[in-house]
Order: sequence, then C-alpha cells, then structure tokens
Amino acid sequence: MRLNHLDLHVPDVAATSGFFVRHFGFRLIQMRGANGLAILEDDAGVDLTAEAVLRAITRPFLLDERMIQVGAFAGIASVPASEARIPDLLRRADIAMDHAKSGRVGRPVWFDAGMERALVAQGEIEQGIRFGLEHGQFVPFFEPQVDLATGDVVGFEVLARWRSPSKGLLEPAEFMDVAEASGLISELSLSVMVQAFREARDWPAHLKLAVNVSPVQFRDPQLAERIIQILTETGFPARRLEVEITEGSLLEDRAQALTILESLRNHGIAIALDDFGTGYASLSQLHALPFDRIKIDRSFITSLGQSEQAVAIVQTIAALGKTLSVPITAEGVETDSIREQMAALGCTDAQGFHFGRAVSANVATMHFDTPKVTPSAKFKPERTPLSEPLDKGDHSGSPRRPAAGQKW
Repeated sequence: MRLNHLDLHVPDVAATSGFFVRHFGFRLIQMRGANGLAILEDDAGVDLTAEAVLRAITRPFLLDERMIQVGAFAGIASVPASEARIPDLLRRADIAMDHAKSGRVGRPVWFDAGMERALVAQGEIEQGIRFGLEHGQFVPFFEPQVDLATGDVVGFEVLARWRSPSKGLLEPAEFMDVAEASGLISELSLSVMVQAFREARDWPAHLKLAVNVSPVQFRDPQLAERIIQILTETGFPARRLEVEITEGSLLEDRAQALTILESLRNHGIAIALDDFGTGYASLSQLHALPFDRIKIDRSFITSLGQSEQAVAIVQTIAALGKTLSVPITAEGVETDSIREQMAALGCTDAQGFHFGRAVSANVATMHFDTPKVTPSAKFKPERTPLSEPLDKGDHSGSPRRPAAGQKW
C-alpha cells in the first residue's frame, strides 16, 4: 500500500468555498497561503484526480460580465505507507508543486529525487551568493564594444563575475537564475554597478558603459532613483551610461517599467533594447518607448553562416534601425568575416570574442592609447587572445560562450 500526497496551488476562492468537497469528495486539510494540501490514500487514480482538479479550477468563468481564467498547479509525492513520514511527504509534494509553478506546467508534476538534488544545489548557490555579497566577491568585467566603421572602442558592457574561493571565477550563467529567484539580484546588480562606475569614471570621456538590468529589478518602483544615486555617489556621468533591458522588463508591470525608463532618460541615461528579435512584441516595444539603441541577439549572429533566415532577420533589424535613426549593435561577433558582414548589413557597432573577451578593469585600461581624452581609445585584440591569462586572482580557465539572454 502506498500513500500519495497531492499539493495544490489554487485560488483562495476555490480553497475556501467547499469547492473540493462538492466536486471531488475531499477537503483541503491544510492551507499555506494559496497552497491547498490533500492526502489521498492508496489510489491508482491520484494522477487523474489531480488533472480533474486542475481542469475544474482553470475553467474560464464569468465575473461581473467579464470572462476570467485563473491558474493552478499541482505537485504529487508518493511513498510506501509503511515508510511514510508525513513531513517528508509534504516537503516532496511541495517541491514538485514549486517545480510545476516555476515551469508554468499545466499538468500534475510528480516528485523525483532529481528535484530535491537541484533544490539542495540551488540552496548552496544562494548561500554562496549571500556570503559573496558580504565579502565583495562579485566584481565587474568589461567587454569592449567597437565602432564597425572605424574599429575604435566606443564603450564597454559591464558583466558580473563571481570570484568564488572554491570554484574560481564564475560567469552569470552559473548564478544569475538563483540570484533572481532568491531576491538577491538587485543587491548584486547595484553592487557591481558601484564598482564599475568607480573604475570607469576616469577613463577617456567618450567611452560609455552599458549595464544590464534584470526584469526582476523592475518590480522595485525606486529602481531609477537607486541608479541615479549611484551615479551621484561615484561621480560617473549619466551621459556615459546606457541601461540595457529586455522585453521581459516590460511585460509584468508595463506602466511601472515605462515610468522607471522615462525617469532614467530624463536624467540623460540612454536606454538600449537588448536581445532584440527574441521576444513576442518587439515592434510594439519600440513604439512604446523611443530606445537609444537596439542590440541584435547573438543567436541570430552565430547562425548567419547556416541560416538564410538569420541573414534576413539581421538585415531587417539593421534597416529598421536606420529608418528610426537608432544605432544597431551586433552581439556575439566571433570572426572577421562576420564583422564584415555586420558592417555590410548596416550594423553600427559590435561586440564579441573577435574584439576581445570581457576582462577586469586593470586589463581593460592597459589597452587605452592614453589615459586622457583622445579621439580614439583603441582596444588591441591581438594583446587579448582568448588564451591570455587575466589579471591576478582570475581562475576562469577557458571562456565559455554565454547562452542567449544569460548575461549582464
């Protein structure tokens, strides 16, 4: 005999109105916020029951003459009755339900041991991030951005790195998702900004910095004020700053996001739309806010040699930028032939391994022709091949290509 436990994330109205008793013959035995818990003894139909519950709850209904549809998620755990420990059973079903929520899975999700291992690993990373923030382990690296017409460096994109004492130098793909899920992304991002602005404040005045802001950070209505305060405290000019956002920043609370971006622009900060072409409504976003730059997602650039469609997309975006008088930056340029192709298609700027990987501030400044303002501060890629060791304390080993969207 086995004991099955169904953990439900349901609307409060369904949990408190006798809905489950009327429709399924059982009552939710515990409530944790919007999570309803029901224990079902040995029942081969537990999966079918869970599916029926989800269908019933998510069925559209009329409310005040408006059609409404709510979401619900279900996680299931099962153990032999003789081995059942209720706290463990509840925890496993809760892990499965959280897995369903995070993946937006509309069907019941059964617990497996891999979920628990992933949760433990995530917890360890979160603890490491908290420790790293307290001890200054997160630092800015700088990836050069190059004018395709002149070959001159026109700025740098700031990318976060984690100097982990146990794992070496880690890229955002290793910790960004956990930082966002744990609510630590804002503290981490702003900390890296402070350091980057201080480092670059006295660089040649024509060099700009681009910083990435996570969609999660737009939940903070004071985001613009926090960035402006950092500029004031560090003395970094607002005119040299470009904030990069993705479409995801505009989807959750569009009105608040637009207010934040307008506030930044009113202070002289440029706004760039990052990963353009990968979202759902890119053209409507361009209409909603006049962006100062459009960045073509690296997935299109790296596919140029294999896909005529990718060529057409890049050409269309470049033409759109010319029509709107908005500069276009190509990401992920790794060869000279792609550089030439980007220039021919109408892109104005580019970045990628062909021009140099992201490096620490100390290494970046080695490549300025002169420490004072000059018409050109050329970045010399022959002095920064991919095999070059970085500054002391860098334990990154071989660089890895970042996945689309996994960068700052």
